Amino acid sequence: MRHGSLFRKFTILLMILGTIYPTIGQPRRVSKQTSPAASANKQPTNSGGGWSGIVTYRKTLRESENSGKVPAFGRLDKERNYTITTRTREYKYVGKAIVDGSRPQTTARAKVEFSDEDRQIGKMVIVDSCHAFNDEHEFIDHSSSEKITKASANGELENFNLYVDDAGRYSLSLRFPDAKGSYNDSSSLTRSGYCQPKNNEPKSSASRTEINMKGEGISVRGQIDPQDPNVIEGSETKGGNGTFLLITTWRFTRKPQSLLITDLRFEHMKFPTWDAWEEVSEPRGTADGNLVKIKASVLNMSDEIKYAEVAFKETYKGDKWNHSMADYPLKDSTVSIRLDPGEEREVDVLWDTTGYAWFDDGRPRLVQRVKAEVYEQYKLKDEMTKNIKVFPKPLIFVHGIYSKPSSFDQFQNLLTLSHSYDWKASVFGADPSLGSMLENGVTRSVYDNADALARYVQAVQRERNAWHVDMVAHSTGGLVARLFIHKHAQNLPDGNAYVRHLLMLGTPNAGVPCADSLANYPDVNRDKLKAAEELMPDAMARFNRHVRDRKGSKFLALAGNAAGLHCSGLEPNDDFVSVGSATAGVDSFALTRLRHQELVQPSIFGDFIRGNVIIGPRGTYPISVVSLPGGRDDRRK
Repeated sequence: MRHGSLFRKFTILLMILGTIYPTIGQPRRVSKQTSPAASANKQPTNSGGGWSGIVTYRKTLRESENSGKVPAFGRLDKERNYTITTRTREYKYVGKAIVDGSRPQTTARAKVEFSDEDRQIGKMVIVDSCHAFNDEHEFIDHSSSEKITKASANGELENFNLYVDDAGRYSLSLRFPDAKGSYNDSSSLTRSGYCQPKNNEPKSSASRTEINMKGEGISVRGQIDPQDPNVIEGSETKGGNGTFLLITTWRFTRKPQSLLITDLRFEHMKFPTWDAWEEVSEPRGTADGNLVKIKASVLNMSDEIKYAEVAFKETYKGDKWNHSMADYPLKDSTVSIRLDPGEEREVDVLWDTTGYAWFDDGRPRLVQRVKAEVYEQYKLKDEMTKNIKVFPKPLIFVHGIYSKPSSFDQFQNLLTLSHSYDWKASVFGADPSLGSMLENGVTRSVYDNADALARYVQAVQRERNAWHVDMVAHSTGGLVARLFIHKHAQNLPDGNAYVRHLLMLGTPNAGVPCADSLANYPDVNRDKLKAAEELMPDAMARFNRHVRDRKGSKFLALAGNAAGLHCSGLEPNDDFVSVGSATAGVDSFALTRLRHQELVQPSIFGDFIRGNVIIGPRGTYPISVVSLPGGRDDRRK
């Protein structure tokens, strides 16, 4: 009871002191900046000068659903009576606020672009007959619907507030203006196979409604860097799981320039459609080798025409390990522009990201910092830096006819340790629904497997949005990969190879003279024997005469020289493929004492694979191919 009484007395004392001295516990002086609309008849106070800058707000949502085949109307025969539904939704809200505090009266204006596109496509199939005495046939419905909302706003910003205290703490809040637009709802239905002709007539409907969408609000707090007291900047990110993403960035300066960079963003092309540009999701990033558009918006805040240069560079400022490195201009990265008074213009450059998943010394680069600078008469006026993640090209593994996808199970861990989990080991056949070496348990020919590999590679490219890949193939998997490149690899407009590197591990490029002797092995079935007959030297000679187009791919080989006596003579071999056959027609090779089935063991990743696929942004291979285990004659041509 005594402690409680003391606590009550202490509380009463604080209340009395708070009444007498109302500023106790508060900052001594606060700088407040508001827009005229927010302050009504009050003039904003800007202690120490007005703050000018920009706030950007991006909220995106991407959803995709595919139901696959489900029974139609509850009918149990899923194969004959089914529905398939595909739904996609893309939601985007982009708000940008520009504040000019350099004048006696602070002005703030904003631009909002909003879209919400919800699309659904369906197919229903029912097998039935019109009458009991008629044959059965398919009744098919094709349906589609679109619900699209678009709205925009461009005008003065309301409810803008920026507070800065003497300790450098700041709070920023604003609300974007309401956006006006429309909601469009349309649907269509086409039918075929119905008994009554009128039921096969197409149907459609459409409606449009005007909308007024409330503006989004922002409220953030932070601390000014004491080393740069005239700048307020920061960012917040929410989501980033691949579906929902919200990014808010803000940057203000107390010494504003007449030229201001208001936005910096990245776009890449959505595989497989060339020139189908979409914004790069910051958490996911883009694949090494993709072309990226770097886009910067520049604003002329003055009352006169301005001529400026916009330069794009890779910068290391803020990097934990490389902050002392100088900025490096990106190739063809300077743009000249003319800006009328008050005009804002977007400029862009095309950036080839080949090699940017790594540093030039072979270290993994987990984030790339790109900086845009605007100059007037060779004087720097403003700059903005933004991060983009560039992850390595997918590494696709192809096994041979006498091995399984599981032989590459350990390689994902090795890729993760070398870079990050973003470096994916994609094993052909690991997911049979995407393609495999077998069809109904039967080993197919090299020619059929090349077509199946093409479908698998495209599935990987879609999933990773990667326009280029690397490949590692063991034994006859190398022949499958070669035929895939010859037959299916595209000649892309960027001039870079579709498959940058093909690394072949014990691949019989010139054939195996005793391949047909595999019939004597008890565990080799007739189907594998037929595939083995494709490896006979005369068959491979025909293969090599026709399969010649590399589409710019670099071919490298690892050959085993562990064994002596071989069906082709005394030439060193790996128990199955001779060194001469494994290295026929390649750009470079290395030798090892490993035997044929050992060529997929994890040690070859660090000894051979890693050094042959890691390429830096300057086009160099920074990691050497080291001496392979036990290879006295190991060398690289």
